Amino acid sequence: MASNMPRLPPILFRFALLLLSALPLRALELLPPSVSLGRFPANQAQERVIALRNPSEASVAVDALRTSCGCLEADLPSREIPAHGQASLTVRIPPEGVSGPFTHLVFLETGGEVRTFRLTGEAVPLVAVTPQRILSVGTLPAGQPCRRDFLLSTSEPTEFGEPEPHGGCVAARLERQSDTRWTLSVTFTPGRETALFRHRVTLPVLSPAGWQPVEIVLHGRTQPQAGAEP
Repeated sequence: MASNMPRLPPILFRFALLLLSALPLRALELLPPSVSLGRFPANQAQERVIALRNPSEASVAVDALRTSCGCLEADLPSREIPAHGQASLTVRIPPEGVSGPFTHLVFLETGGEVRTFRLTGEAVPLVAVTPQRILSVGTLPAGQPCRRDFLLSTSEPTEFGEPEPHGGCVAARLERQSDTRWTLSVTFTPGRETALFRHRVTLPVLSPAGWQPVEIVLHGRTQPQAGAEP
């Protein structure tokens, strides 16, 4: 039985094929499209290789490659993926590049369209700091000593070196509560002039090996006291 459906003239048929081949990202396949890294120590670098497959009849050029976070690196050695060919996309997280649960994305742009690769996981830090590593202390009266205490909880037994204050007006003292709990006390005296300040204390990690020093930052503003001489 003859079909009643109209047939495209040959030139229109070829034009339709060209249109289909001009949609490169719809043909580009990410294998797999997402990866979960699970839980891992934050000081362990992570790397995964994803296959980019082009099942179409025309080559695909990746115009741009970017990530949702500076902590995630993406490398695609060949931006031109031949017809029926594939390329390897490598994604990396450097040691202590992330902390806690995360979801990061890699964006591949070509032909005005975007394909997305999703990377999830949980980087477990060695040290959790309470209230937080970067603390705003607000506006403080000039010339009056200020003290802030930080609780350091570690995911495994840890040994620290002596705290290292940065700045002449800052002092720090570390006290052990247990093998996994420490108290860090930071004291400083704001200057007598109105100014913004930022004080820093670093705490070397002696063991376990392979961890960067813990850094504590206090920042705020100094306010001269009423009636104080300039």
